[in-house]
Amino acid sequence: MDSINQSKPYKVAIWDAPTRVFHWLFALSFTIGMITEGDSRYLDVHVYAGYLFFGLLIFRLVWGFIGSYYSRFSSFRYSWGNVVVYLKGLFQDKKESYIGHNPAGSWAIFFLLFIGFLISITGLLVFSGEEGHGPLVGIVPFEVGVLSHGVHEVLAWSMLVLVSLHIFGVIVESSLHKENLLIAMINGYKKTSRIAQQVKFRTSLGISIFVVAVGFTYYSFQGYVGATDIDPYMPYKGPNLVQSNDWNEACSDCHMPYHPSLLPAESWATMFEQQQNHFDEDLDYSQEYSQLLEEFAIQNSADKQQTEAAKFISSTTPEDFSSLRITDTPYWKAEHESIPVSIWETREVNGFSECDACHRDALMGTFEDAAMHFPKLRSKEDSINMAGL
Repeated sequence: MDSINQSKPYKVAIWDAPTRVFHWLFALSFTIGMITEGDSRYLDVHVYAGYLFFGLLIFRLVWGFIGSYYSRFSSFRYSWGNVVVYLKGLFQDKKESYIGHNPAGSWAIFFLLFIGFLISITGLLVFSGEEGHGPLVGIVPFEVGVLSHGVHEVLAWSMLVLVSLHIFGVIVESSLHKENLLIAMINGYKKTSRIAQQVKFRTSLGISIFVVAVGFTYYSFQGYVGATDIDPYMPYKGPNLVQSNDWNEACSDCHMPYHPSLLPAESWATMFEQQQNHFDEDLDYSQEYSQLLEEFAIQNSADKQQTEAAKFISSTTPEDFSSLRITDTPYWKAEHESIPVSIWETREVNGFSECDACHRDALMGTFEDAAMHFPKLRSKEDSINMAGL
């Protein structure tokens, strides 16, 4: 029991080590996930945070039944009526304090765990359905992955709101009851005048959880060790697309060889019909050679939906699309509209044509999100020297 008063406040151990390690790793994984949200370059970091987040949630679910007293769900299972009474009491002279979670905090925790599981599930659907990776590849349709993406983002921002309310509640309770709840979640102790149940810290288990998390971190990013600009590490590899030496040689006379999966079949057919005026150039291909290239392009066009980019190009390009430029497709515009002008003006990029300046797998045609990077911007001094040259 923890309701009997003692004459002198004393320190009581309430948060065991596994609960504290979970709390801070959980906060860290969610923070990393939110920071990397929406930036395709850091998809592997986002996925790492998601898996860590999900693993911690599973641990907390188990620990909520077998953990120490104040970590068990049964110790902070309050009704909504208890929450209302607690919140009303905050504005009265006699405020009720709790050694473990208070009613409002307990409801916040249950909501956080519930939304956290929904975030993890929708994240897996996005990773497998839209990105084409993860444990559910081949099971989750692309359309389900795309739909789950929007739900995933709404849930993540909803959780951010809940986290903000949780932090605000911690600050308010710490101020009203003259206790530092932040320190309590670090060292595991709180001061109380009540006779309270002491818990075992189970430090070895807490250390084990931390070590597993560190090991998982190394496992997730070990590919970057020893990687160079010449031999970069690409965390995710797309499907092995069919390549053609004839196609690559024909295209590379003027620009990098764009894989046919970047335009619909109709666009390629139109392009070869108009090969005498190919962007003000006459390709001057023989009928046999032109037919060979056209067949390769149509057989491997965006309509075949072999990659994520091809699926989006195919599903977002209208039927009356007439342009022969990849940069005119709605998907290309949507993906590149937020890129700073300074990136386009770098020596490596120099316009819209050199996809491989930013996409490490452009020549393979897969255009994986995590294979994208921005070239380093030149310093002001370098820019002046370049201008002088």
